[in-house]
Amino acid sequence: MANSFDTSFIPQQPLLKVEGSARRFESVNIILVIAFFVFFVTLIVWGGMYFYKTSIDKRIVESEKELQSKEANLKTDEIARYKAIDERLSIAKGLLQNHVAFSTILTLLEEITAKNIGLTGLKYSVDSDNGSITLDLSAQAPSYSAVYAQVEAWREMRSILREVKVDMPRVDTVSGIVSFAAKLAIDPGYVKYARLVQVGSSATEAPGESSPQTP
Repeated sequence: MANSFDTSFIPQQPLLKVEGSARRFESVNIILVIAFFVFFVTLIVWGGMYFYKTSIDKRIVESEKELQSKEANLKTDEIARYKAIDERLSIAKGLLQNHVAFSTILTLLEEITAKNIGLTGLKYSVDSDNGSITLDLSAQAPSYSAVYAQVEAWREMRSILREVKVDMPRVDTVSGIVSFAAKLAIDPGYVKYARLVQVGSSATEAPGESSPQTP
């Protein structure tokens, strides 16, 4: 009789639970998270700047095409003609503003010289530094008091005459006539032809100033 064995691979007793250490969770790397955040933000900003630059470049190209289209419609011959006219007007304006009207000087002398003063000589020159007009006058007066009154009247006209110099008067013992020489520095703006055109002939005498009276 054959021997029989009861064999079974299923354990009769429950397996013992093996106690072990608990599973450890690794901590989150903050630096790595910040780096990824900065990277994504940089990527978004770069993308926005790229699209913005593309939009600007497109607008520039469109503006250039529009400008070229407008330039093509312009008549270059007329532009050149208008430019030449403008240059001529600028030159004429410069000459007009710097031109000295000698007639204004004569009218001014007539207005600022007393009736009993006679002018016997006149020379004028232009100062290259400040542009003032200098008049060298030779004159005669009936008396020393007439010379004094005339000189004081000139010196009071500071808005027109920048400087007044008078040499020592000399009297003729026979006729009693007093001769003297004077140098007057006139403001250049007063004798410019442009001023004469702007204010007209009524501006030959400065406001508030009148011809000196006969003493």
